[in-house]
Amino acid sequence: MPKISCFLMFFLIMLSCNSDDDKTEIIECIDSDNCDECTLINNDRYNQVETDNFSILNIEVNADCLEIQFGSSGCNGENWETELISSETILETSIPQRNLRMKLSNPELCEAYITKTISFNLTNLQLENYDEIQLNIAGFDNPVQYNY
Repeated sequence: MPKISCFLMFFLIMLSCNSDDDKTEIIECIDSDNCDECTLINNDRYNQVETDNFSILNIEVNADCLEIQFGSSGCNGENWETELISSETILETSIPQRNLRMKLSNPELCEAYITKTISFNLTNLQLENYDEIQLNIAGFDNPVQYNY
C-alpha cells in the first residue's frame, strides 16, 4: 500500500507542474489585409532585434497600416526580409504606448544605398476600451499616433 500512495503522490505532483511557464507566446495577425506584412507581439523576439543595419527615413499611418520608409546598403532590396515586433508591455499613460522595433534581414553584400517602403498591419496592437495608441519605434525620433 505505501508504494501506491507514493506513486499517487508523485503523479499528483507531476500533474501540478505547469510546462507553459517556459513557453513564449507569439501574438500575430492572421491576415495582413491591405498591408504588406503583419506585426508580431513577442518580448523575446523584441529584445533580440538589432536595428543598426538600416535607417528609418519616414513613418506614416494609413488606415490600419504602418508605412515605414527605410534605407540600407544592398544590391536591389529584393532579398530583404522585414518584421515589425512589439514588446508585450503596454505603457500605461493617458494614451497607452507600445514599443516596437523593425528587424531587417539583409543578405545582400553590395554597396549601393537602397530605400524601400513597407507596410505592417497594426490591428493586433489595438487595445480594448481605447481608440488610439502611441507607437514608439526604435530608430525613429518621433512617437507615432495610431487612431482606430
